[in-house]
Amino acid sequence: MEGEEGDPCIQIYLHKSRLSCMTQAPTTTVRIPIDLRRQLAEQARSRQSTMASVIETALTALIEEEFWRRMNETMPQSAEHIDQDSQVWDATLADGLVEEDWSWIT
Repeated sequence: MEGEEGDPCIQIYLHKSRLSCMTQAPTTTVRIPIDLRRQLAEQARSRQSTMASVIETALTALIEEEFWRRMNETMPQSAEHIDQDSQVWDATLADGLVEEDWSWIT
């Protein structure tokens, strides 16, 4: 379906589909620029896939990227913090017990 004159968008019909799935999910219409639709179709052809699958793959990657960005923001990354954390855990190994000889295991 081509966009009307002066309308930079066209309508495409999307549906969630996979080769391994035999049922079709409900569909919806999304208005996107014509150039984006052409790029989407090109990606789908080159991957021997559907446009919906290309969108799903891109969205999944975006969500995963956002998850790891947030994860990295909340987790301390400095080597100093890691060393401090290791020292705390190392102290649990030296809890005042007499050194044991484990050489007989090997």
